[in-house]
Amino acid sequence: MGLENNTLSYNLWVKPPILPLVSVYVFNYTNADEFEKGIDTRLQVEELGPYVYRQRTEKVNVVFNHNGTVSYQEKVSLSFVPELSARHHPRQDYIAVPNIPLLSALSVLKDSYVLAQLAFLAMTAGMDMQQFVRISVHDFFWGYDDALFSLARTYTSLTQELPYKKFGILMKRNGITRNRITMYTGKQNLQQRGVMSRLNGEERLHHWLGDECNRIDGTDGSMFPPNLVKRNSTIYIFNEDACRRFPLEYVEDITVHDGIPGLRFRAPRDLFAKPDVNPQNACYCRFEMGFCPPSGVFDASPCTYGAPIMMSFPHFYLGDPILLETVEGLKPDPEKHDGYLDVHEELGVPLDGKSRFQMNILVRKSKTLQHLANFKDGSILPIAWFEVGIDGLPEEIMDMLYHLTFTTRHIQFAVRYMLLVLSAVLVYVLVRRIRCRPPADDVSDTGVVTPI
Repeated sequence: MGLENNTLSYNLWVKPPILPLVSVYVFNYTNADEFEKGIDTRLQVEELGPYVYRQRTEKVNVVFNHNGTVSYQEKVSLSFVPELSARHHPRQDYIAVPNIPLLSALSVLKDSYVLAQLAFLAMTAGMDMQQFVRISVHDFFWGYDDALFSLARTYTSLTQELPYKKFGILMKRNGITRNRITMYTGKQNLQQRGVMSRLNGEERLHHWLGDECNRIDGTDGSMFPPNLVKRNSTIYIFNEDACRRFPLEYVEDITVHDGIPGLRFRAPRDLFAKPDVNPQNACYCRFEMGFCPPSGVFDASPCTYGAPIMMSFPHFYLGDPILLETVEGLKPDPEKHDGYLDVHEELGVPLDGKSRFQMNILVRKSKTLQHLANFKDGSILPIAWFEVGIDGLPEEIMDMLYHLTFTTRHIQFAVRYMLLVLSAVLVYVLVRRIRCRPPADDVSDTGVVTPI
């Protein structure tokens, strides 16, 4: 069950035969023109999708270390699946969405000196910077040319390099990831199998205020230490997009794929709650900036080059009702927007699951820059939400899981029964031999003469 080079488990780990489906739902702002002109005061959205992609993942640059760990990167590619996309065509569908590069630049500049804001106005005087962009879904996903984004690449390269020449919300899901992960193989200690020990050579993050929030010791979701997959327990998945680990709590026992038993886990109901509800979230708030988002939203900006990206459940499910006041058209539904993960109790491998998260952007206005005059400061605008799930397990994986669950269990039972019978036979033979041995007093000694 541990990970070792040139073994079946290694081959399944390097090139998983399971190809998850990534379904993307994007929010089209139907009254963007009226809002920009001041005719409408409340934005309206309609959900378009799903746009379904099949994800292939391969571990590359794999190095086994001497301390029972393995380091690697991931090569990810997405291919469009039109037959599952409900007649949606990303190249033909056009949307109006918030101008993310503009909102990101204004958010950063809000905390800058007035001179920096005036310099920004001078450099962007000839640019067409509208509050919304009208664009095809394909370009919004996979990248479009943006003058402000190009300008940002020039200046941020002095402190950190932006890895993309165009802006698109799925750009990082195509190619070799920048992060290098080190995790335990389980060969020295099976109870650590799959748990991350380092990220880019660091044992902890530096994004958040407390040590607990900077921990990276979760798994990537492909395997878990078997000792942690128990009823009434919590398992952890490290999410690279959010730069944090997410807890999953046991919910119930389930049965999948022809009777294979498993345990269902899901995110805690207070995962994105404010610190007064969930004190463990206090170290995720940026108190130095006087900001902590409302319940139901996670501030991922330290992980997104400073862009004010907020994470939530789809349609702000489980969030503060105030989140639904900014835009019209959101309808939270636990059947559509809640997630879960089914895990094999004995093997610690996923059997089924749906991961669902939403990408949002925060509006931060400054007094000097008037590009967002119509927006309310602190508004959180939905952009798109993503569902990553398994569309059934391959037949060979199902057969393997079935035999590992039932055939091995039967063999173990048979071996235990045979050992019990053998033990009973050995005890019986031993007892018989002891009983059949003649007593010492019954042995006569003919060489002794008794005197009269």
